[in-house]
Formats: sequence, C-alpha cells, structure tokens
Amino acid sequence: MKFFNKIIKILTVIALVFITNFATKANAQTANGTITVKNALKGKTYTIYKLFDATVGANGEISYRLPQGKSLDNNEWFKVDTAGNVLLKDGVTEETVKAALNTDPFKNWAKSFQSHTASQEATGTSLVFSNVPFGYYLVTSSLGTDVTVDSTKPNVVINDKNTIKPSIPETEDGGKTVVTGVGTTSRAITAGIGDKVDFQVKFTTVNYVTERDASGEPVTKQVISYKVVDTPTALNIDQNSVRVKVGSQVINSDQYTVTKNDAGVLTVVVKWRNDQKDTIYESPADLIVTYSARVTAAAADAPATNRADISYRLADKDGNEQPDTPDTPITPPVKPGEPSKPTPTPTITTYKFTLNKVNDQRQPLTGARFRLYSAATDGTEIAVRRLDNGEYIVVERDADGNIVQGQQAEDIVAGSNIVIKGLKGSTTYYLEETVAPDGYNRLTAREAVQIGTDNTAVANVINHAGTELPSTGGMGRTIFYVLGTGLLGAVVVVFISRMKMKTA
Repeated sequence: MKFFNKIIKILTVIALVFITNFATKANAQTANGTITVKNALKGKTYTIYKLFDATVGANGEISYRLPQGKSLDNNEWFKVDTAGNVLLKDGVTEETVKAALNTDPFKNWAKSFQSHTASQEATGTSLVFSNVPFGYYLVTSSLGTDVTVDSTKPNVVINDKNTIKPSIPETEDGGKTVVTGVGTTSRAITAGIGDKVDFQVKFTTVNYVTERDASGEPVTKQVISYKVVDTPTALNIDQNSVRVKVGSQVINSDQYTVTKNDAGVLTVVVKWRNDQKDTIYESPADLIVTYSARVTAAAADAPATNRADISYRLADKDGNEQPDTPDTPITPPVKPGEPSKPTPTPTITTYKFTLNKVNDQRQPLTGARFRLYSAATDGTEIAVRRLDNGEYIVVERDADGNIVQGQQAEDIVAGSNIVIKGLKGSTTYYLEETVAPDGYNRLTAREAVQIGTDNTAVANVINHAGTELPSTGGMGRTIFYVLGTGLLGAVVVVFISRMKMKTA
C-alpha cells in the first residue's frame, strides 16, 4: 500500500512538472502583442525595430532585458544593472529620451542596435503589426522619418506624426473649382447674372507636421485647425450652403465655423482636434468644403472670380495653441527651385447680345416691347432691368432665387443697337414681343437668339406692316362716296340753272 502511495505521489509530481512546462511554453508562445500605427500613409512601408526584450505583467507592468548577444556600450541613454535589467542611465529622464528620439544619434544607434525587424506596407490609414514579441520598438516609415518608440505592453497604438505637409492635389479637382456635375468640376464656366454656381475647395490634410527648428533639429507639431478664406469678385456667397466632408464623411456643423463679413468674404474654420488635444480625424484625408454663390451684376463687364486661400494652424511643440502665431498657407506643389504658384482661381464669364427692331426693308423701328425667356414656349422669364445708359441687364437674385430688393423686371423697349447683357454663353434665349410698333403686326411666336462666347450676337427682329382689311358685305364707305358725288353733281346743276335764269 505504501509503495502504491509513493507511485501516486511520483506520478503527481511528474504531472505537475508536465503541466507547468506546458503552461510555460504556452505563455511563451502567447507572449506577443500588437503595434497599431494610426494615421498611416497609404502606400508607404512601415518598419519596426526591436531594441529590448520585455516581459509584461497582468496589470501592464513591464520589465526590459537585453536581447541575447547585445551590449549597451557606446549609447547615451540606457544601462544594464547586475540583474540584467535595462534601465535609464543616471541623470537620464524619460523627457531626455523623448527629446532624443528624433535626433540622428538616437536613430543611428537604434537602427544599428536592433535585433528584430518586420516591415509592412500600409493599405489604408491604419496598420497593424500582429504577433509581435514583447519589447521596446522603434517604428519608422519609408518617408525616411521615425514614427515613435514605444513598448508593446502588450498592445500599443501610436500615431504616425508624418512629416508631409497639407497639400493641394495635382488633380483637376484639386484646390478651388466649380462643380459642374456629379463628380465633375471645372475652373472656367459661363453663367448668367442671378444664376447659382456651386463651388468646391479640396485639399489633402495631415494631423502632424514635422519641421526643423533654427538649430536644424526636427520638431513635430499637431494641426489644430484648417481654414478656407474665399474672397469673391462679382459673386454673392450663401454662407448657409456650406458643407464639409473629411474623406467620404460629412461632418457635423458643430465641428466647423462659418462667417461672412460685410465685404462678402467667407471664412470656414474646421476644428481638427478635440478639447483633450486628440486629433479627431485620420489622415491623410481629403478635406472638401462646398458652398454656392449667386452671380452679381458686376460680372456683366468683367469675369467673376473666386479665390480661396487655404491654411492650417499648428500647436507649439508642447501641444498648446499660440493665438498670435499666423496660420500656415497651403499652396499648389512646385518642383524644387521653382517659385510658389498662386492658388487656382475659377472664372465665371457672362455674355451679351444686341437687339435691332426693323421692318421688312431693314429700316429701324421704335415702340416695340419685349420680354426674354429660356424656351420657345413656356420656360422661365429672364428678368431684366434698364440701366441709365440705355442698356439692359439681367436682374440679380438672392440666395433663394428671388429678385433682390430694389430691382424690378422691365420690358425691353426695342430700337437700334439695344444691348442686353449678363447672359450665359453658348445658350439660346427667346424674345417675346408684347407690344408691336404702331402700324405693324405683333409677332405670333418668340424669336430665338443664339448667344455665343464672343459677344458678337445680334438679333434683327422684323415686323411687317399691317394691311387694310377688305369689306365683308356691309355698306362700308363706298355708298357714302357715291352719295357724296351725286349730291355734289346736283348742286352744280342747280347752280348753273340759276345763273342762266339771271342772265335771261
């Protein structure tokens, strides 16, 4: 019996040893974490370099050790104690190390010291390195810059404080454009006075900008906000039409402010970090601001332009906002050595035509009145008003499409060389005669006027004289002619007879 009990105890010990070894191996196999890179740049390659091994406790405690075969000789920041623990050198603080991370001495040491490398290309704005052994890692990107140094512990999320700057894409819809359809834009269109024109401002954002200070050292700063300032000419912007998208996401209006001053200048400021100083959006991402404007009368004599200046505000190196620091402008990309380019400015052009009222011998007529329409029948009336110089101009419209206060639609009083301006080019308009010249028949159909894009269009509208209508069976005036002639003859006969009687 005693022998049997001894056997049981021996088997129990063996089982415990086996279970312990299995658990140890299991823990060793699962002693891995993840490194997630947020704000990754799509298409760029990220590389992780392991500097130190680590063990992580149940509550996130972490201890570092040197990888096998490594030595900390010739480094300024770390040491190994007698138990093999990696510690900061005497006099070196966490802040000292943080300040050294983006310096060439630290980067050169870290890349030469590293004992484990993994690389991965970003296919989106978030990149995950999975099954990463616990440790202290340097993470870099193919931009040639360091992202950060951090511990897996066991999982860590870091932001790529990428060094690229916000930019205007070198695409047809980059910068300021006019929206001409679903997914289509242009920098030059034609429109009439009062027409609503939709605009788009598009540029590429980042969350962090790294620049070198006066000593040449890189300094990373967080983007606080982005700003669009639109200074229009011959356009009245509707500030209530502003909409903002980041990527494909339409953001709430409480994430941006819209103001418009007395000169009509529109300012849109998009908030880019929250009150806790955390970046709100992933980047790089396209920021798109859209809004509409009405073409004003000033566009009749010169093209309407719409310049948008784009800029961003940076925090200081400690993450604090400096109100007195000016925003940094975003300009179109240029090749090295070339001067900066101006921000593209869309142009909206209006056109005119000349109206001549003539008879069928092409002689000038006066007294006719017309109204202008968009179609041969029905359609929309193109309301115009008369200027002091005798020309006619299309009336202006407010944001809702109503004629602005103080302007009133008038008939076009026709004559020779009457100019009607403020119209859309490459468009057919139609003149409807409401009053014909005295003695001429009023036109029964609207007269088409084709507007080109060179202001040479002329409309010679012909009226034909009316004709006397024939009698239709009544006495008419002939009987009066006959009676009058008979009476006159009778008077003459009586007069002659009386003269003869006096001379007899």
